[in-house]
Order: sequence, then C-alpha cells, then structure tokens
Amino acid sequence: MKKHILAVLLLVATARAEDASCFLRDGDVWVFHGDSITHADTYRRACERVFRSFHPDAKVEFIQAGVWGSTSSDLVNRLKADGRKPTVVSLMLGMNNAINSAWVKGEPRDKPLAAYRQDIVKFVQKCRADGAVVILMSPTLADETCRRTFWRLEGANDFLRDCGKIMKEVAAAEGAFFVPVQEEFEAYQETLERHQRLRPDGVHPASLGEYRIAQSLRERLNFAGPLAGKERKLTEPVSRSPVCLAPAVPELRPGEVSERVVTVSNSVFLVDYCAVPVLHFTNDVTAGTVSNIATWQLHRDAGALQLDVAVTTTQINSSSEWAFARNGLNMFFDLRPTNRFALINVDADVHQTMINMYEKPFVAAALRPWLGDGMDRAAVCSGEKTSTGYRIHFRVADRLNMHEPFALDKRDFIGFALAVVNAGAATEAFPAQRPRDQYANSLMVLDLKDRLKTNVMVNVHIYP
Repeated sequence: MKKHILAVLLLVATARAEDASCFLRDGDVWVFHGDSITHADTYRRACERVFRSFHPDAKVEFIQAGVWGSTSSDLVNRLKADGRKPTVVSLMLGMNNAINSAWVKGEPRDKPLAAYRQDIVKFVQKCRADGAVVILMSPTLADETCRRTFWRLEGANDFLRDCGKIMKEVAAAEGAFFVPVQEEFEAYQETLERHQRLRPDGVHPASLGEYRIAQSLRERLNFAGPLAGKERKLTEPVSRSPVCLAPAVPELRPGEVSERVVTVSNSVFLVDYCAVPVLHFTNDVTAGTVSNIATWQLHRDAGALQLDVAVTTTQINSSSEWAFARNGLNMFFDLRPTNRFALINVDADVHQTMINMYEKPFVAAALRPWLGDGMDRAAVCSGEKTSTGYRIHFRVADRLNMHEPFALDKRDFIGFALAVVNAGAATEAFPAQRPRDQYANSLMVLDLKDRLKTNVMVNVHIYP
C-alpha cells in the first residue's frame, strides 16, 4: 500500500531556556481548571507531551478539570480533580462570563467584573490554603469577525480584556503566577492570513489555537529545564531560531495518529502525523457505508458535488435544541486550495455542516452550517422519508461568496467526513482518533483528478 506524505514545515521554533529551572517538581499534580476551551483537553495534552519529552521519568500528573459552560461563579464548587490533591492549579476562565451571562453589550461592566474579580480571588485563596500554587491565565478573546457563529459575541472582547487585567492584578495581589495567554494568542493570530482562524466558531480554539495556549505555558514554565527545587518561578520566553526539520514518518493505518516532540539544537517542535484514506472516483462516483446505519454516494458533475445518503433508523428525532443531538448528518468539507489543503487547523475554508431530518409537522431536511463561511449560499439539500428510515440529498455547486465560486472542476482535492448522528451519538464513515472540529487534517481525501496514486495519505504538521 503506497502512501503519500504531505509535510508542513515551520522553520522557526521556540528556543529552550536550558539554563533556568522548570517550574514543576517531581511528584507534582497539576490540575487544569477552566471552561469548554480547557475541557477540550488539547492544550493540557500538548503541555504533557512536551514535558514528558524532557522528563520521561518524572512522576508528574496532568489532570483535566475544565467544565464546559463554566463561569467564574462555578469555580469554588468545582475545585475537584477525581479526589486528587493538587500541588499546581492553573485557571483560564471568562468566556462564559462574557457571552453566556446576564451581561450584554451596552450594559455597564462594573458589577459583573467586580463579581468576576471576587470569584477569582476566592479561587486563588482556596487553592493556596489547600497548599497548591496557582497559575492564572488571561482568557482568550472571541473572534468577533466570525461571520457565522452560534454564540453571542458582540462586546465580548472588551469584557474579556478586562478579565485579563483582573487575572493579572489578582495574581500580583494574592501571590499567584500570571501567564499572558490572551495577549500572545492575539499576537499569533496577527501573523496568520485571514482564512487561518484560530477560533473557527468565534469562541473555541482549534488545534493551532490550543497549541498556542500550550506554548505560553510551556515557555514560561520552562519544561526543558531541570526540575524545580524549593523555589518555583516563571521564565521569560527566549529568542527564536531558524531550523530546518524533515522528520521520519511512522507507519500508520488510516485513522491512526502519532504525536511526537522533536528537539533540534535549542528548538522544540510538536510533530503530528495523521493517516487518512484517499478516495478515488469511478465513473464520477465514489461510495461507502457508515457501519450498518447508512450508505452514501458522492457524485461529481462538472462544477458540482452531490452527496446522497440513505439512513436506516426506527425513529426520526428532531426535537432537541442543541444541533449535535438531532437525528441527522454531520458533515465536514475541507475546501482549502491545494497549497493549504489538509493543514492541521480548522479555518474559514473548512466547513462543518449538519442536515437535520424532520418528520413532523411535515417531512423536511434543514441545512445548518456550523463552521466555515458560505456553505449556506453554495449548497442546497432535500430529504424524504423511506420505509426503513430516510434519504438525504445534498448538492454544493454555487458561490461561497461573491469572489469564490465552488468550482469543483478547478479543485484538486476535497477533504470529507460523514457521520450519522443518532440518539446523541455519532457513527462515522471513517472513524478517526482526533475530533474533526479541532484537527482538519483527519478528513478523508477526495482525489478529484486522480493525482494521488495511493489509498492512504499521511499528513504531517510541525508546530514550533
């Protein structure tokens, strides 16, 4: 079985401060508190990944304790981590205070921010009284330029900047440590082109954004240094250095991933590998199954792509408000140009689109774009009830926006994933080890012009 390798080489890496001590000690239990951004568990895993590459024998635990939807008022009631007593506690919180609380843009921020400050102070004092050192992180901002979002973002960033200032002030007043995640996250976003959004839904960072959060932590906690003695202190980031890196690619089966940390000279890289199937067309058709739940066919017709799915189900349930819980389809399309195709991050040209099938009060299929820009303009859908369930037809052919036609005939590749959502769980045509809304390089590849003489492609991404 042949494999095609797509490598993305970033040639500037974070230098290690080898002459300073690591913030962590042998035996530490580090508990990560926060909301859904922490609950995603990506920046925690990246921190642990780098730390263990330098200290493989250290007995340090990294425990995820973030809870989606949390505001600062939830904190004191959630100071737990499976019964473990932490020695180090980190906290990044504030997004839900900004977008999911009673406060809205146009109202005074004084009272909600005063309550936020009081909650953070209580959190720090409780943790310190229990013997833990505390790391406060300024919360990431929302992406108010996001054109399609489920979240209420107006005015969120002014609120979140104030939250960041409060985090810094409380850290100084209460003997905690402060890491400027918000500021460094935004500086990184400014280095990227406009399609490369770190927060594809306007709120939650995808893989690159989560790696940037981890970078702020691992730089200041200096994972490369010798383990701390009696004194813990943060380390200022050091200069970056150019490095040329061409890592070996492991043998992987479709769906498998491999995570590595590579050090060259004084530079640290996170290297990610992901193997995905390559689908080829025969007479303009490619097809597959979703376990024993559904069959699907993709047809290409000049500049259009049509998906037909037949789902077997005993019940069509479309009564739930939350999009992912409805009975229907969850689809991903990577529509990036060839020079950016299959990169790791989910950005504006990566689309997550749901089709929810309705049986009552009449049979209908609802197109619900979730991530990406323009699918609601470019695509149409329809649905019909059958004796064994339902069928859905999805066709994308028109313009995503005024300047960007879908133009299938001018594309080389499209990334594709299909899941059938039933009773709140999703069964995929191609299961992967990583969440699609975090890692866009885990999608199947539609080889539109038969350029890849292979059935498997290994995507490689290198992050400094």
